[in-house]
Amino acid sequence: QFITSSSAWITAKLGHSVLPQSVTEVRNGDGTDRMILNEAPVYSVTSVTIDGDAISERTVVGDPGWVLADDGITLVGYSFTQGVANVEIVYASGDAVVPPDLELAVLKHVGIQYRDRAHLGLGSGSVGGESATFSNAGEFAYIEGVIDLHRQSWGFA
Repeated sequence: QFITSSSAWITAKLGHSVLPQSVTEVRNGDGTDRMILNEAPVYSVTSVTIDGDAISERTVVGDPGWVLADDGITLVGYSFTQGVANVEIVYASGDAVVPPDLELAVLKHVGIQYRDRAHLGLGSGSVGGESATFSNAGEFAYIEGVIDLHRQSWGFA
C-alpha cells in the first residue's frame, strides 16, 4: 500500500509515468510528416499505421519509413494524411531503467509514510504532558528536488 501510493504520488508530481508502459494512440492525421507523441519519454515504437496501412521503420538513410526522434514520429516518404482517427501509433514510454535517484525518492517517501503512519498529517502532538513536533521538511525537500530535476530534464517544467 505504501509503495503503490508513493509511486502514484511521484508519478502525479512528475506528470507522466516513469515505469515502462505500452501506449496506443489513435490520432487525427493532419497532412504533415511529423507527430509528437503524448506520453514522453518514448524509448521504442512498435508500429505506425496510417489509413490502415502499416508503415515500416526506416532502416537505411534515404529509404521511406518512420523515424523516432525527440519523442515524436517523423515520416520519410509519407505523411499523416488528413483524416479522423486514421493514425495509430503503438509505443513504449517511460524509462527503460528507472533513474536511481527517482527510485530512492520513492523509497524515502515510503519510509516517511511507514515511520509516520501513527501521526500522519499531524504537525505536533502531546501525551501525558509531553509534546512532540513532527517535521519531514528536509526529506520532502530532497524528494521534491529530485522530481523537479526530472520534470525539467524531460521538458515538463
